[in-house]
Amino acid sequence: MDRKLTYFHLNGYAESIRYMLHYAGLEFQDIRLERASWPIKEIKDGKSTQHFLTWADFVLVGIIETANLFLNAQVEKKYPSIVALINHIRSLPGVKEYIATRKPYSV
Repeated sequence: MDRKLTYFHLNGYAESIRYMLHYAGLEFQDIRLERASWPIKEIKDGKSTQHFLTWADFVLVGIIETANLFLNAQVEKKYPSIVALINHIRSLPGVKEYIATRKPYSV
């Protein structure tokens, strides 16, 4: 089984994805994180000590970037672990190149 859905053990963004996967009859590994494992507790050299990223990490970065754009602020600046996560996501292969070539967003 190659499909994995990793999200918190709650009804959130992943629940609609679970519905679609079950409706389509697709097998997947439903990995549910306990609340105690989030947020990232320890950052070393700008990277989480967690051994994997989840799609929730990418969604969180997108939400923060959107909030920053609309509020003209840096809402994450008081949260070093979130700043480290944002920097880590932005430095990933593919993501870094995409950011370098995309047009600036505006409101």
